Amino acid sequence: MVTTPAPCAQSGSVQRLAEKAAELKSEGSTLHEKLPQHLQKILCRQKLLLWKHILVSFGYGDAKIEDDIVAGFFFDRMGA
Repeated sequence: MVTTPAPCAQSGSVQRLAEKAAELKSEGSTLHEKLPQHLQKILCRQKLLLWKHILVSFGYGDAKIEDDIVAGFFFDRMGA
């Protein structure tokens, strides 16, 4: 007798995230177009709004990290 594995319990979550990604695609493109040129190159394949949605949905304590990434970081070697 051949048994088939049970569907992944998280497949519904993955489907919802895929739907949310599609919903945010246009707004995400607009966000990327507004980024400075150097950040556009670095973040071109990132779904920033989806990432923020996930962080907020899970109640992550520092969901503003996505805003910081969009704004860019200043690295000071002297402070290290």
